[in-house]
Amino acid sequence: MAPVPLINLSVKHHQTQEEARRRLETAVQELSGTLGVVLRQVEWTTDRNKVRLEGVGFWVEMWVDAQALH
Repeated sequence: MAPVPLINLSVKHHQTQEEARRRLETAVQELSGTLGVVLRQVEWTTDRNKVRLEGVGFWVEMWVDAQALH
């Protein structure tokens, strides 16, 4: 059985999907620097539209589509 997310959030980004993807990449880079040793793994899909971050006691999946950041 797959884990059930505690929080689901979608925010309209009002940008092109390419710009939203670049901003997601920047945010993940900043989080990686901030979280340091707490963050164990960052895994991107091949198209770089979706990322999964795994750390001590948590995981987060974020992705962009043409309209929103999820």
